[in-house]
Amino acid sequence: MPQTPDYGASIVSLSNSLRAHYGCATYHPGLPELDAALAAHAYKNVILLVLDGFGQDVLERCLPPESFLRTHWARPISSVLLSTTVAAISSIQTGQTPAETGWLGWCQWMEEAQCVVDMFTGQRTERKGEFVRPNPAHQYLPKSSLWYEVTAAGWARGHCVQSFGKGRYRTAGHMLRKLLRICRKRGRQFVYCYSGEPDTTLHHQGESPEALAKMRKLDAACARLARRMKDTLLIVTADHGHAALTRHEAMDEHPALLDTLRCAVDLEGRCVGCRVKPGLEADFLREARAAFGEEVEILSREEAIRLRLFGNEDSDCPRLRERMPDYLLLPPAGMTIWRWARRKGEFLSTHGGAYPREMAVPLVLRSAARRKPLHRSRAVKE
Repeated sequence: MPQTPDYGASIVSLSNSLRAHYGCATYHPGLPELDAALAAHAYKNVILLVLDGFGQDVLERCLPPESFLRTHWARPISSVLLSTTVAAISSIQTGQTPAETGWLGWCQWMEEAQCVVDMFTGQRTERKGEFVRPNPAHQYLPKSSLWYEVTAAGWARGHCVQSFGKGRYRTAGHMLRKLLRICRKRGRQFVYCYSGEPDTTLHHQGESPEALAKMRKLDAACARLARRMKDTLLIVTADHGHAALTRHEAMDEHPALLDTLRCAVDLEGRCVGCRVKPGLEADFLREARAAFGEEVEILSREEAIRLRLFGNEDSDCPRLRERMPDYLLLPPAGMTIWRWARRKGEFLSTHGGAYPREMAVPLVLRSAARRKPLHRSRAVKE
């Protein structure tokens, strides 16, 4: 059976610690280590920096013990399932598990649009360059963002700094300057900051010299930020980890298997979602076994819900039930199942499954507190 994420000590818990600190609605208990750090001083600024793909295993193997991130490492915590950016970032932003948000994987079948879409963009997964507007993911699975809720709660002003989209930063140094500029603003500031590296480079090059160089630059930027920040708590984590690939399979190499499906597969190569034509369940199971062997775990929707893989606390999880495929294909460590054979070998390293290297992420804490803590009531008036 796949390893269930530790939702009690996870990025969901991290988000709820921040939500509780800023007076926002909470959905789950927080992280005791982060709760204690937030309570130690009434920080003027709190920065949450999410480094995409910089998992616990990557941190330990790719940075030396004297590096900034390893020196200020507090503990490992868990990502969510799927251990992928869409599900994990949604959980960080909302404080809810994938079972609650309905954002399960990079692409999902949207019944309302009758197609599989890339969740962040609304692009039709099967037809690159073709978009569904408005994006059905945002239309039918709306979710809030932590920085907006912090501002609405009134204790601080929330900000979002990202490596993509409007106002994006282009280098680690540019990111540093943006963060420091926000922290110099009057009053309390909360900053959510997202970096798309080292994930992008790890996918295409694995732990190459270029990937290692980018990780060292990110570590150095965090160190420079820590030296220059004042009255600030810096929190660094990742959305998921990474693991090298050694075996590549493809769905479209098995037409008999595809004939049992009523629509295109969705989710991720490390956790493939399959919706089966009524009455062909036995044929699907037989063809999946013939295609990929006994190593691939096959779970039905009910089995996945019973195991609480997506963070559901009981069987009453309507968003999960309506978005879940009939079956999940869970490859073993080192293996991925592509949609198309032409993509095989495109990635050298990936994530999305329940393997520990994909699931464990670090919690890094660095405090720069003033000698006399600022009381919360006084901070609001600033």
